[in-house]
Amino acid sequence: MPNSLIMPRFGCGGCTLRGWAGWAFTDLKIPRLELYVEPWNTSVAAHCRQRRFPSRGLLRSWQELGGERKDMHMLAKLRGAELG
Repeated sequence: MPNSLIMPRFGCGGCTLRGWAGWAFTDLKIPRLELYVEPWNTSVAAHCRQRRFPSRGLLRSWQELGGERKDMHMLAKLRGAELG
């Protein structure tokens, strides 16, 4: 499925990610949020970086999907970092 069908122009996805992060940091007092994105999914990774979730690195064979181990990029944000 093309990424444009999931998050068209980052509009809806941006609101969702911003709201989710605000709720987690403010109401739940979670100190750190981590997002995991497959390396081929560059548009979602770019969207997360635009929302101030910096890349923390590539995790080799991190998660099993469809019966095989997959690499994942981790993006993370700390509470107190500007919500974007």
